Amino acid sequence: MRRLHQIFTLYVVMMVLVFLLPVPPSPLTESNQFDKVVHWGIFLGFALLFFFDRRLRIGWTLLTSFAFAAAIELVQWVLPYREGDWWDFAAGAAGASVGGAIVLLIERQKRPPI
Repeated sequence: MRRLHQIFTLYVVMMVLVFLLPVPPSPLTESNQFDKVVHWGIFLGFALLFFFDRRLRIGWTLLTSFAFAAAIELVQWVLPYREGDWWDFAAGAAGASVGGAIVLLIERQKRPPI
């Protein structure tokens, strides 16, 4: 479990760096669709790692994931070199929701048949 916590912590640090450091302009950063896919995938990973690290109920996992996605966008909105975008939040929330669905499927497979 300690190793999983270290992986989750490193993942969160990488998320913060990716989402809050200045980004030099490039064709990839100009594409809104690519940005949404990145948010979706990163928050899918966040939800999965958070759940398996903390072992909280799925509702808490989703609430934490949504709150973190919103916080990232709010901080980006304040930073002069970044732009907050509520569609990025929606993409992150959608990715976290898919992560939550995967967790539910995994947990359902673990239960003994009735």
